[in-house]
Amino acid sequence: MTVLFSTHILSDIESISEQVAILHAGRLIAEGPLHALKAQHGCERMDELYLKLVREAGL
Repeated sequence: MTVLFSTHILSDIESISEQVAILHAGRLIAEGPLHALKAQHGCERMDELYLKLVREAGL
């Protein structure tokens, strides 16, 4: 079963999501398993990951 959940509360994402799609300024900047994205970018928390991805995307 797939459920689409949209939020700006990043701590909610960490507690309920396994797979994520991260959008910023209307663009998809990352998608995949949350644990894999955090490991790939060297982040422990979702807020760190989001900020790093936005910087890397140049947005």
